[in-house]
Formats: sequence, structure tokens, C-alpha cells
Amino acid sequence: MKFAASTNSGLEEFVDREIKRSLQAYSIKRTQSFVRFETNYEPSSVLSLRTIENAYVGLAELDERITAQFPGWDAVCCFDAISQAITEKDWENAINVWQHVTGIQHEPAFRVSCKRIGARSKHFKSPDVATHLGVSLRQRFGLVVDLHCFDMEVYARVEDTFVFVGIALNTQRLTSRSDVVVEGLRGSAACALAMLADPHPGDIVLDPMCGKGALLFEACRMCPSNLLVGADISNSQLRIAEQNSISTRAQGMMVLLKADARSLPLPDAFVDVIICDLPFGKKFGSPRENKELYPRVIKECIRLLHPKRGRMVLLTSKKQSSTLMNALDESNVKHTKQYRLKLGNMESTIVYACIQPQYESSNISNDDMLTTHQKKKLSLNINDFASQKLDGFERDDANPTKKRKAELSPPSHQMSSWGETLSKCNIS
Repeated sequence: MKFAASTNSGLEEFVDREIKRSLQAYSIKRTQSFVRFETNYEPSSVLSLRTIENAYVGLAELDERITAQFPGWDAVCCFDAISQAITEKDWENAINVWQHVTGIQHEPAFRVSCKRIGARSKHFKSPDVATHLGVSLRQRFGLVVDLHCFDMEVYARVEDTFVFVGIALNTQRLTSRSDVVVEGLRGSAACALAMLADPHPGDIVLDPMCGKGALLFEACRMCPSNLLVGADISNSQLRIAEQNSISTRAQGMMVLLKADARSLPLPDAFVDVIICDLPFGKKFGSPRENKELYPRVIKECIRLLHPKRGRMVLLTSKKQSSTLMNALDESNVKHTKQYRLKLGNMESTIVYACIQPQYESSNISNDDMLTTHQKKKLSLNINDFASQKLDGFERDDANPTKKRKAELSPPSHQMSSWGETLSKCNIS
């Protein structure tokens, strides 16, 4: 069966990876923010994809042999070619899939939407395609058009190299996470960062600026047998992260720190993976502050990362990417790849980096790493420190004149010690 998915610009490669892994997809074709594919899996499984915004079951496709002729045709001829590509059999098959996935069995009211991209179709507009296609479907299949209270949405995508027409399988954007109380970073972007980090069973995953915890929860969904460590200086953000950890059932594997990302109360080489959504300098911080912040955060990340397998995946704005790359260049880090993506109207950059092979921590021998036993012992010591500090997260700025210290506090519902948590993770 043919399907398509829309996503954030820049995440097409991650959608490709996910559909191959989760759906054994084939005949994959990617353009900007749009991926077409085929799979023999249960149609409803398409809605479980975490890197996409919308999913569509295919009604018809036109390839470049047809679209190449669009410039020489008038608009009505182009509209007719698109409408006539939908056969009765294609319509029946797609409707059956849509009814199976949505559970709607009555005669649906529908509307048509369209996105037109490219020079070959510049002589007509998206609303004109939608209107013509809607009239054709109403006449041929006797459906009721309702632009506002519709049950079903038919979507047409017109590009220079293809036309795709399909039926939307979702009504809400799939980037939303229903199991999260308060959402943070867009779910598809968070999933992409977690995919790049590639957590393995037993890894300790740290987000030094965790906010509401979106990145850690995606890492947990990808590999549940990890220890998740989230740090933030904001009590309000940590309280939300705690609530989200309960709703996502990640609390048993998660520890929250109230601490500054520039100086975390964790031992050297304690962490295997770091994922972080750095401040872009708009909502939080400023470009000037980031020039000082980024190098200090990177330096702390290097101290915490395992010298052999340590890796980090960092997100920042395109404008701040040079500041981040300069901070990495000044440190003993090897860059492997950058990815550009668009979050709303914000151009962003994902950077994957790993520790240089010659990197050595002062507290770790050259030929070995911290053993599981050492990690458990260190974690117990940290937990003892934490129990003397906080019992839950207090209100932010309750005493603004009091200097903030790095404080660590596992939420009250969590396990009594990190050692117990590590044991639950089956780290060996």
C-alpha cells in the first residue's frame, strides 16, 4: 500500500530511517518535508511514527513524465490530469484504509487541501487545485463537501517531479505527544535528536538543560533500559519534567538535578550520551550570553562524557551554530555531522559530536573506564548528598537574594538511590 508523510524540513532522513526500521518500508522517495513510501504493514502502524507530522494513504500519483508537461498545458488541463488519476478502485481501497484507521463508518463529509511547490506549476494556485479536485470527487463519488466540519481531508501535493493525492489518516499533528502533560521541544525534532544519540541498553543519558524533559523521554522510548539524568536551574521546569516523567512512565529510570549546566555535581566520565536543546538566544539568553555560555557547557560535557564511547547531540539555531562550532573547535572534540532543520519559522542546526580518541580524564585510567560497580558507588554517594539538600522542588526565586547552588534531588515518587536505579537498568 502506498503512503506519504509530511515532516519538518530537514527531518526527511530521519523519517527514512524510521520507516525502514519500523515498517520495513520500500520504494521510498524523499523531497523537502515530504516522504512517499510503500509498506505491507498494518496501515494504523503508520500513525505510530514519531518523526512525522501527518500521514496519508495514497489515492493517486503522477510522475515526472506528466508533470514535465504542465508548463505547456493550461491550468484546467493540469487539474483534469490530477483528478482523472484517481480510479474507482484506488478510491475504494483508500477509503477502506481510512475507515479502518479512524473507525468512522458513516458517509463522510470531506474537504480538499493542496500544497503546490515548484516552477512547472506556477501558472496555477493551490486553492484552484483543491477546488477543482473537490468538485470532481463530489460528482464522481457523491460525497458532501464541508470546509469546516469535515470528517475526511483529501490532500494534494503538487511538485515539479510528482503529484501525490492522498487521504489524511490523522486529525491532530503526530508531533504532539499525548502521554506528555506539558510539551516542550516539538516531538519530531526531539525524536530525531534521540535517534542520532542512539542510546544503548545500560547507557547513562544526560540532558544538562532538560527543561520539560522532551529529549529524555524520546531517548527512553527508543531504549527503555537506560538511566536518564535531567538537569536544569529552573524549579518550575523541573516540576513539569517530574510530572511528565510520571505520565510517560519514565520516572523509574529518571533522576532530576537542580544544577547549572556549567557545573554539574556528577563525576568525570559518568555519562555515555548527552543530548541538549541549547538556548537559541531569543526566548532564553542572548547571542552575547551564548558566546560565554556555550564554551563552558561544552567543557563540562566533555568532562562528564565517557572517553571512549561518549557522544553528544546538540540543537541550536542556525544563527548560533557558529558559536557552538567555535566552542567545539576549542575543545578536544571531533565533529561528525551537522543537520539543518526548520522548527516553525526558526532555522536550526543539529550537531553530532564525539570525544577525540586521545581525550583522557584526570580521574580515569588510560586503559579502562569507570566500571558499573564504581558508577553505582558514586551514584550512592551523590544520592546521599542529595538527601541533605532538597525535598522536592521549591518555587523559583522564593528568595532572589540567596545565591543558587547546584542541588540534586530525585523526585519524591522515585527510587531511594541511583544505585537501585542502575540495577534496574541492568547495566553490566
